[in-house]
Amino acid sequence: MVDEKRLEAAGIDYKIAMERFGDNEEIFEKFLYRFADNTHFTDGKKAYEQKDYDGVLKAIHALKGFSGTLAMEEVYQASSAVVDNIRKEEYDKLPQNMEWLEKEYQRVMQIYQDT
Repeated sequence: MVDEKRLEAAGIDYKIAMERFGDNEEIFEKFLYRFADNTHFTDGKKAYEQKDYDGVLKAIHALKGFSGTLAMEEVYQASSAVVDNIRKEEYDKLPQNMEWLEKEYQRVMQIYQDT
């Protein structure tokens, strides 16, 4: 069973997630654990370090979609900012937004510890 308070502390809006998954906690939990195995963030970070902005866009856009579906509100917002920066070629804003994204991503990843 999902610990609603733990999810909320990690930045996941449980009520919104349940709406998106038709109140089916089992399916939500299945996708939540799939998130732990995805490589979108690490792929995006690696591409960012290599200044491969197309690679960043591809990986972080995928992370944006996955996190949005799971109601990971802050990861979604930070991912959106990174995607917008690249689309608008505002590369000077990327360091701050990538740092924000990493912070929020790590916050969400805390739910997978001790489970």
